[in-house]
Amino acid sequence: MPKRVLIISDAWGGQINGVVRTYQNIIAALEARNVDVRVIGPEDFRRIALPFYKEIELAILPARLLRRLIEDYAPDAIHIAVEGPLGWAAWRYCTARGVPFTTAFHTDFARYIALCVPKFLSSFAERSIMAVLSKFHNASTCVFVATARIEQQLRDSGFTAPMVRLLRGVDYDLFYPAPHPKRAEPLRLLYVGRVSKEKNIEAFLDLPIAAEKIVVGDGPLLPHLRKDYGSVRFTGSLTGRALADAYRDADVFVFPSRTDTFGIVLIEALASGLPIAAFDEPGHPTLWVTIRPLGRSVTLILRMLCAALLLPKVARKNGMKKPRHAIHGQKWPMCSTRTLSARAMVDPRRQPIKIRSLFLSDMHMGHKAADLAAVRRLLARYEFRNLFLVGDVIDGWKLEKRWFWNDDCQNVLSEILRLRRDERVRVTVITGNHDEKLREILPTVL
Repeated sequence: MPKRVLIISDAWGGQINGVVRTYQNIIAALEARNVDVRVIGPEDFRRIALPFYKEIELAILPARLLRRLIEDYAPDAIHIAVEGPLGWAAWRYCTARGVPFTTAFHTDFARYIALCVPKFLSSFAERSIMAVLSKFHNASTCVFVATARIEQQLRDSGFTAPMVRLLRGVDYDLFYPAPHPKRAEPLRLLYVGRVSKEKNIEAFLDLPIAAEKIVVGDGPLLPHLRKDYGSVRFTGSLTGRALADAYRDADVFVFPSRTDTFGIVLIEALASGLPIAAFDEPGHPTLWVTIRPLGRSVTLILRMLCAALLLPKVARKNGMKKPRHAIHGQKWPMCSTRTLSARAMVDPRRQPIKIRSLFLSDMHMGHKAADLAAVRRLLARYEFRNLFLVGDVIDGWKLEKRWFWNDDCQNVLSEILRLRRDERVRVTVITGNHDEKLREILPTVL
């Protein structure tokens, strides 16, 4: 287990969301196990608030200061939490130096953008964004994901890095069912989360059902919703005991989001004994028997809400502290231990695997489709005596037609030249028919 863990996250500071809550709980559990954890967030840099979401601030040109902060801390393990300006700056730092790092897929940005743009552009927008995200995550030693369905979705979109479950926990001493069955009139429907456009809250508020609708949370959409939905009770942000009481006072938890990769509020609601009505999306746990999918029509939504209410009220029994239906809810210390014990959270200074020879064939540096991130992972993962570069190392044909030489190309070539200068490694190049450019530099460089 690493002793010094660095988490780099664009979501931190005063933000209240699932990403921040996840890492706050994990950090507390790790520190209880004498692991030193440092978080680098936007508050460490000059920053600017998003014009349409003032609660979120982004770091401005963080690369130089970030490099100093990383090197001063000298972590045993680096985790990049979000694909924002800080995340990309950390990505460039690690990939340029061959430093292993892990990432996490917390937000389905591609799906959210696809839902926001005109329908004829949605497919193109989703594919384009997923291509960028796959480049970001494929360079990591491992990607933490919430569910098996999200992993399959990412695999289908070109993600090739190893994947490990990022477990979430629940505080059973805080979130537990009400001691007696509630017979409130009218029915109480509860939503807990950020009040913003991507949460699709209007789908819940527009339900034509005789029930009291309660929204717990804050966000940029809150003033508009308060104005448009006068009959809805908006409580603002709640934490601790007040939040737990809000769950226990409700009859059904409604989760209308279509883009969340995981909702901590789901397991909190389950631990509180609430049935859940939610869309059948990859980010929602499929093994919780109390989740009932919301359909595309209002009629089916209402039907699923009724089905949720008719579930066996196992969790309503008096004195039940750990409801059986919350089968995936674990305490945060256990989740953090399992996370750190996963093969992904590795020590960047770990000993590489020793082999005699490594063969790399048809790298095609200079071609946009070349997976040079995978090449860098191989070079960092193994210690070898012989390196054989076989055929089409640099794609001269492609470079003659259109010059393309990005940071990945330069970093791989620099690493090969470094190995060539290492007296312990013998580099042998077997050129291919695309290697005209390589032949030009072969006499003087290799």
